[in-house]
Amino acid sequence: MNLNSSFRVFLSAAAVGALLSAPISARAQSLEEALVLAYDNNPTLAAARAELRSVDEQISQALSGWRPTISAQGTLALERSETNTTPYETTHPNNYSLNLTQPLYRGGRTVASTSQADNVIIAQRARLATTEQQVLLDTVVAYMDVVLARSVVDLAISNEQRLLRQLEATEDRFRVGEVTRTDVSQARARFANSQAERVQAEGDLIAQAANFEEIIGVKPTSLSRPGTFIGLPGTLDEAMAISGSENPALLQAIATELAAQDGIDVQIGDLLPEVNLIASYSRLEDLSTLITQQDQASIQAQLTIPLYQAGLASSEVRSAQQTAAQRRLQVDVIRRQVEANVVNAWQALATSLAESTAFATEVEANEVALEGTEREAQVGERTVLDILDAEQALFQSQISLTTAERDAVVASYALQAAMGRLTAGSLRLPVVIYDVEEYYDEARGAWWGYGGLTDD
Repeated sequence: MNLNSSFRVFLSAAAVGALLSAPISARAQSLEEALVLAYDNNPTLAAARAELRSVDEQISQALSGWRPTISAQGTLALERSETNTTPYETTHPNNYSLNLTQPLYRGGRTVASTSQADNVIIAQRARLATTEQQVLLDTVVAYMDVVLARSVVDLAISNEQRLLRQLEATEDRFRVGEVTRTDVSQARARFANSQAERVQAEGDLIAQAANFEEIIGVKPTSLSRPGTFIGLPGTLDEAMAISGSENPALLQAIATELAAQDGIDVQIGDLLPEVNLIASYSRLEDLSTLITQQDQASIQAQLTIPLYQAGLASSEVRSAQQTAAQRRLQVDVIRRQVEANVVNAWQALATSLAESTAFATEVEANEVALEGTEREAQVGERTVLDILDAEQALFQSQISLTTAERDAVVASYALQAAMGRLTAGSLRLPVVIYDVEEYYDEARGAWWGYGGLTDD
């Protein structure tokens, strides 16, 4: 082994040692604490909240169809003219005007746009809930992966130490002629394999710890081992019913379909008359004449009736109708996906729970088998290879049990997510729940200004 390889091994061992000991906190870090940290600090979730605030502005943009537009204009001029009978004449015609346009009727577009904006915002809120669920589920997976990786490292170290003792005992027996060189080689090969398995487990632990820090924002300390989620529905039918009314992906699809229906009315509005109230005031000043100023004011109602728009507006209506049909079909697609996800999560949980029970029995049986094999080997009824096989069987069953226990916890939270209940509110996390309506309410009433609204 060269110097660089030795240095890498040293760094890896140091990192694993820190991850295994991790006495950073006086008590174990719970899964709930990890979920709280992810909810408060995860950048993906923060970005999704900012995206919702951006979409919230659509309600203000839609409501602008009810509001007036006001503009002011001003002209300062200097004019000089000359004729055959008069010398140069200089004038200063200055003009100022103020114009106001108040929409009275826009073919129903404002009403439709407002409804469309509300449905788009509802869909975006559901999308935020989906992101929140994914972040929290990723947190559960990352947490349990570190718990599993640490358990596997502990098991690998224990297995390595056990096989080292077996190798030393086999070598001692070889020296006194009780076993053959083949037995020693078999013991040495199993010990070398246990070293490789321990190194692989340590590398996986480092990778899982890095993933934990990426999602949650802190390094894993001493982690407690949680159980499966408590409060799951008793039957698959109950879980399916909950998902049909609470799954955010399905709620997003439904709101998106409603927004598409509103989009049809928005486009139809382009084919209907429009009525505006127009008021104006202007002042003309000319300091070079006796008439220094002239004021003029007017107010009028303007009716615009679209007669033919080159077929564009009609095409846009047809396009909106097809979009709405596509969104309606997409609801069925999402509903089927949600139902499939619930079934898969339900079966994954049932499978992992059954595996946990079976592997626990297997571990107990392998412990008894190893103990019996060692006793029988002492009286010559078992070989060294029999002991090595029994030790390997115990090690593999211990890993299988630990993995199944991890899978059961993850599957229980995945079922919560499939139903739509893996949110901070549903989990009753001790956090300040993000208010999805606060920015919306401010944006809805904002007539002007581009700063000062809530941004976190």
